[in-house]
Amino acid sequence: MRPAARTRVLTALIAASLVLGLVSVGASPSGDAPVPTATGAGPSEAGPAAGTPGRGNPPPHAGRPGGPGNRPPGGGGSDGDGDGNGGWRATPTGLGGLARYDAGEWVHTDFVYDDDERADNAADIVEVRVRPDGDDLAVRVIFNTLRPTDTTVLGLAIATSEGAEHRDWPHGAGVASPWDTFVTVTTAAARAEVVHDPAAPTATEALPAAVDHDANTVEFVVPGVAAGDPVLTLNAGAGLAGAGGWTGSPPVVDLAFNGHDQEPIGANFRSQAQRAAIDSGDVSRFGVEVDVALLRAGHSDPPVRDPGLYNAVYPSRLDLGGGYGGSFPKHRGAFQPYALWIPDGVDLDEPTPLVLVLHSLGQIHNQYNTWSVYDELGDGLGAIAITPLALGTDGWYRNEALVDTLDAWVDVTRRFTVDPERTYSTGYSMGGYGTYRLGTLLPELLAAGVSWVGPPIDGIWLGTTLQDQPNLTYSQLENTNHVPFFIIHGTFDELVPVTGVTRQANRFHDLGHEYRYALHPGQEHFSFAVIDDWTRERVWLRGRARVTDPARVTFKVRPHSWMPPARAHLLPLLEDLAAELGARFDSQYWVRDVVVAGDPAVDRTGYVELTSHGVRNRVPVLDEELGVAVPGSSPHIIRGQTRQFAPAPVENRLTGSITEVSELTVDLAWAQLRLEGLELDVSVDRQVTLHLVDGDQRRTVVLTPEGLPGGPGPAIWGAPAPGPRPTVAPRA
Repeated sequence: MRPAARTRVLTALIAASLVLGLVSVGASPSGDAPVPTATGAGPSEAGPAAGTPGRGNPPPHAGRPGGPGNRPPGGGGSDGDGDGNGGWRATPTGLGGLARYDAGEWVHTDFVYDDDERADNAADIVEVRVRPDGDDLAVRVIFNTLRPTDTTVLGLAIATSEGAEHRDWPHGAGVASPWDTFVTVTTAAARAEVVHDPAAPTATEALPAAVDHDANTVEFVVPGVAAGDPVLTLNAGAGLAGAGGWTGSPPVVDLAFNGHDQEPIGANFRSQAQRAAIDSGDVSRFGVEVDVALLRAGHSDPPVRDPGLYNAVYPSRLDLGGGYGGSFPKHRGAFQPYALWIPDGVDLDEPTPLVLVLHSLGQIHNQYNTWSVYDELGDGLGAIAITPLALGTDGWYRNEALVDTLDAWVDVTRRFTVDPERTYSTGYSMGGYGTYRLGTLLPELLAAGVSWVGPPIDGIWLGTTLQDQPNLTYSQLENTNHVPFFIIHGTFDELVPVTGVTRQANRFHDLGHEYRYALHPGQEHFSFAVIDDWTRERVWLRGRARVTDPARVTFKVRPHSWMPPARAHLLPLLEDLAAELGARFDSQYWVRDVVVAGDPAVDRTGYVELTSHGVRNRVPVLDEELGVAVPGSSPHIIRGQTRQFAPAPVENRLTGSITEVSELTVDLAWAQLRLEGLELDVSVDRQVTLHLVDGDQRRTVVLTPEGLPGGPGPAIWGAPAPGPRPTVAPRA
């Protein structure tokens, strides 16, 4: 990392952690506190609206018409061809600052939240697309927030020839660019005003504008400007309207066409160049050319897949009412971003590894833009890498932040052929905690995890007391049985106590899991960010693949760690996202549909520990690792263990124990067992309904502490009796 970049990283991390971290660690998001509403129309104090989608209901923004990302288009707008999308068909790049021709349209995706938190996000342009309509030009603009109470104003400057003069935008916009036709749209009035003669700016033509507050779209038609198939130069910006025109200082809040190559790559929302242009009053450099002849010819550009760093934009599954929140979640718009790294030298048509690099407290998705971590873990592993915004700087990957993280994860799997066998989670500080959470909640999705200076809990934990609560990952590390972890920490860490992290590492060891703990004497919380060397992590991750058919499942089931009762309305959506990725919160591997005993409103933890003797390689062989190592950011102490599995005789036998669970299913075929002749030797602490599934054969048995069916000792079933099989009762 360049010295200047290191300085920026250190300054940003220190400022964020000291201002936010020391306040938040004492009172981390409890999960029971209400989500405050954004300014203006929004959800109630109890959190997002009760209409948040559940299982079987379409997510509200997945159907936003033609929005960025690879979600199916649909919904909203006039519809001349019955496609439910107003006839707009082009697939956008879904990448901030990049445009493409497609299906007779030109569509540009803007950066989101690049409005410097002004106008309560009501002037944040997400997308602009155009197409010829005879001699006219049809235009559609998508905003990130567009509520009925918002007074959003859009300005579109059009130069139909190279000779267009550089002029001020009308109505006090405070900026200028070349134009000979100008359109001003006010969403509150659903009205477009067109200036055809710059010499007579008061001689205007009033036209209707279609404003859809559900889809966040504004559509209008500009007469005459497509005649003769010119190459148009477009410039656009948005702000808020006042009594006499644009209002605010400066009036223009966001420009539409600040390009990917024009905005500096930094730990911000990619708004620096546009802000400098707006402040200067000259936004000409952000004009874009659109060739009407190419539009009429139906020209299509290939999708953007060039290697490098991007800001992906996608329609959120959450409906948070729009705007900015005074507390988490802060970024409540209809569209969300994540940093996207496309690796060099990789065939993206083949299954490609994925690395999640979760951001720190006080940071955003662009935290790592000036670090070398993407180069090392992206290009170095031939992997796509993403960093979700997670709706703000301090969500701790819980509640809505967890939903957004999975939402971004799903989006990248729709854009690319992601290899589910080689998906890794990593993160710095709060991002390290997020990696622990993903490893304990959805271990089936991960091949390995790396935590840099990450706490075991969403705050400070000294490790001297158990402090058991749903957001403490230490108590659920049983779930990481098949997810190796690499933990990196410094003895002088001033924000995340080394005692708690060491206790976390010791528990990996005591559980017999594969892990590595690198403890750096004298290093503090920011040392690894400043040194910026991730080589050993790349080496450690390379070649690791997820476990899919383990002999032993150790599963702590704690529903309140998935989503607290105060956010119960989010759970169906969270479950849907996990299912799209191929996992469930109540299931691990061949142990499925686990129901924790007791009142769901009470925080309780069920535990399933079962071993299939049908898997040959099931005897763990641990190789201890202890010593001093030099590779990495500094000399350090290494402690850990690797694990292999030795073969044992194959038996049609299931053994183990079940506690605090009332019902579960075992997929015998997945566990390499058979219902016929199965020996079942499982202890329970209460009555448990156990569903055994072997293909189309099913048997349900009731286990009790007094013994298994037929009396004490193991039960052995012969050939299934003729007649209909008991079926697993559907869950409510």
